[in-house]
Amino acid sequence: MDPLTLLLDYTFGAEAKAPTPTGNRQSYWHTLSGVASYDWTDRFNTALRAEAFLDLQAARTLGFAATKPIHNVALGEFTLTGAYKFTKMLLGRAEVRQDFANRAVFQRGSSKADANQTTLAMQLIYTY
Repeated sequence: MDPLTLLLDYTFGAEAKAPTPTGNRQSYWHTLSGVASYDWTDRFNTALRAEAFLDLQAARTLGFAATKPIHNVALGEFTLTGAYKFTKMLLGRAEVRQDFANRAVFQRGSSKADANQTTLAMQLIYTY
């Protein structure tokens, strides 16, 4: 639907004897993501992305935590992006991203963790 692009994706994964914080075991994980992108002009585009990742046995995240291993990990994010094509081969991009989790997994300093974090990014991308 020009100039709008929509994407929705679901992934289911499974692994026998996957390494987890409690030993090797049958593990399952799920991801769901969506993207809505709109081309305002030939040069300017904005996009909103959202993702969720459920790793009940912590097989994919390996007990990922800033302070101690955890189970039943649920991670997600929302990202808002603005992109501008300076030339045919040079793209500038600015993003603001909000990550969240059901546990305190994002490192804060040397001994603290939080259940969310915000990231700002600026990129220059040259394609050849």
